[in-house]
Formats: sequence, C-alpha cells, structure tokens
Amino acid sequence: GSYLTRNRLDLMATNGMIGATLVAGIILIFLSPATALWVLIGVPVVIFGVLAVMPMLDMTINMIATSGFVVVLGMLVDDAVVVSERIL
Repeated sequence: GSYLTRNRLDLMATNGMIGATLVAGIILIFLSPATALWVLIGVPVVIFGVLAVMPMLDMTINMIATSGFVVVLGMLVDDAVVVSERIL
C-alpha cells in the first residue's frame, strides 16, 4: 500500500541523486564545468515537465512510463553534451 509506494519513491529519489552526481562527475572529468551545468539544469526541467504533463494526459507512473522516462533522460544527457560541445 502506501508504505511500499513511499519506500519506492524514496528509493527512486535517492537513486536519481546518485545518478545525477555520477553524471556530473563524469562530465566534469572529461568535459567542462559549463557542459555539466547545462546537463544538470536540463535534467530537473525534464523531470518536472514530465510530472506536470502526465496527469494532463491521464497517464500514471507505471513500469512502461518509468522505462520511457529513463530512455528520455539518457537522450537528454547525450543531446545536451553534443550541443554544449558544439556551442561552448
């Protein structure tokens, strides 16, 4: 029930923070701080955008939506790195 859902959401938030830290660290090692900044700004924008649009489309957070969410975040990081390398 509610306890299990809260536990899973807390785990997802913790894993998200660990993932963001690892992505930022790797980008800082191999690229520039400006690139890492742009990537880290884009990730929360996408997360909040998805969470804002899903209820409007009457969608729930299920396994398929979560899998698509992970794919979109990967594409976001990849595109942000490519664009920032070209511009910065």
